[in-house]
Amino acid sequence: MMSSWPDKYVIGLTGNIATGKSVVRKMLEHLGVYGIDADALAHRAIMKGAPGYQATIDAFGRWILGDDDQIDRSKLGKIVFTADVAIENSGTFEETWNQVSKAWKSIPKVAVDAPPTEKSAAPPSPKQLTVKRATPNQAGQIAVFITEQSSGKRRMTRTDVMEAFGEKAFLLLLAGSDLVGILGWQVENLITRVDDVILKENVLSAQNIKLLVETIEKASSELQSEAALLFLPPVIAKLEKVWSSLGYQSLAVEDLSVRAWQNAAEESILPGMTLFFKRLREHRILRPMV
Repeated sequence: MMSSWPDKYVIGLTGNIATGKSVVRKMLEHLGVYGIDADALAHRAIMKGAPGYQATIDAFGRWILGDDDQIDRSKLGKIVFTADVAIENSGTFEETWNQVSKAWKSIPKVAVDAPPTEKSAAPPSPKQLTVKRATPNQAGQIAVFITEQSSGKRRMTRTDVMEAFGEKAFLLLLAGSDLVGILGWQVENLITRVDDVILKENVLSAQNIKLLVETIEKASSELQSEAALLFLPPVIAKLEKVWSSLGYQSLAVEDLSVRAWQNAAEESILPGMTLFFKRLREHRILRPMV
């Protein structure tokens, strides 16, 4: 428990490479934890212009630099990860989620002072659209929705979605209790990526897209994200006026002005998708924030 915030806990995850630390961190985030990826921050700290750049070159030599004078992490990896290590990695995402959920429930709940009483907002009408963050418990529902909306072209199982939860989060667009849209997203290395936007045709409107996007941008701001990359299918990408009104522009990957953004886009974009970009922070974060 933290001394400065008596109702908060710090949960530290450590372990060898490829043992599932990132998966567990993502699962904790689905339960409401604010995640900090120290590995991603370390990568940012050794970028050109950041405080760890020259120190890393001094330690290993200029041979670790790529053609763009950035540190080539694959070259560093040949030094760091050459030891033969046997890692047991045969568990399932379902088993991991059950372990994380059990551990989460075991954390003592701390009583906090109730906030001042305010006039309650009117409850949403039965079919009013709302956005809710999904948990892995809803993996089956998400799998059915994706399969149905793709007319079977993209068949998903509960297991497939459970695995996806190890990499990203899902927002659910609900009409009452009915699922009418999903958005899959993640923030890694201070970059927001949205690679699943699926809406039923009867809710495909500027108002509903704005509702989802504003939810993503608010969460991204809390995570200090500096840019948003949206990878959209044709049926949603064609609504260019909607995206423009929200501050997004359609770009080719090579037109992104920052190499880290290009790398993220190259990793995520699929054939047939259109990239939409929006800068969320005026200045990039290369040094610790104080």
